[in-house]
Amino acid sequence: GAFAGGAINVWVMDPDGGNARALTTGKEGSWGGTFTPDGSRLVFISRRSGKQNLWRMDADGGNLKQLTFGQGEYVPRLSPDGKWLFYVSWATGRSECWKVPVDGGEAVSLAAKMDSSPVFSRDGKLMAFPKDGRTLVSPAQGGEPLKSFDLTAILLFAPDGKSLTFVRNQEGVGNFWRQPLDGAKPVQITHFTEYWLYGPGVAWSPDGKQLAFI
Repeated sequence: GAFAGGAINVWVMDPDGGNARALTTGKEGSWGGTFTPDGSRLVFISRRSGKQNLWRMDADGGNLKQLTFGQGEYVPRLSPDGKWLFYVSWATGRSECWKVPVDGGEAVSLAAKMDSSPVFSRDGKLMAFPKDGRTLVSPAQGGEPLKSFDLTAILLFAPDGKSLTFVRNQEGVGNFWRQPLDGAKPVQITHFTEYWLYGPGVAWSPDGKQLAFI
């Protein structure tokens, strides 16, 4: 999302930063765009219905469709096959994890399994999610957890799928850490002396050599 003309809307640009263009317009506010794995569609957060719900549109901004209809939804994440949208909702009066088909349909509560939306490994085989103060790693298709870590700030899998990248903010300074999936101790991978890191705005480059963050 980007602020322009007094409102925040969903924008896209080329990888080199050029050719920026708005996909949504309006004063209600739209942000948090997440592309489907094939790049054909985009899921985003919008207040265009009067509440904070999740919407879907084509990559060029066409064919808008509302996917959720609760009192407020956020943290949209897509399954590796692009068929399911995971999100956090206040539908029951408290923060719970749900999923809904990307093509539209009935939402399903996942509150008994996870406390927030999962993140997926690049090969689509694993997912990691918070539950009861820990981070669990399980097969992406479901099943019993394979690993459990004493982490609550899980962000994303490393590109090679062998570790989890997370942020640790201490005394006003944030740094990135790596938690190997083999259970070894976490390793600090940046050594900033300033900056508070904002968790959701993080992404590895495809080759795994660079990390973009807010």
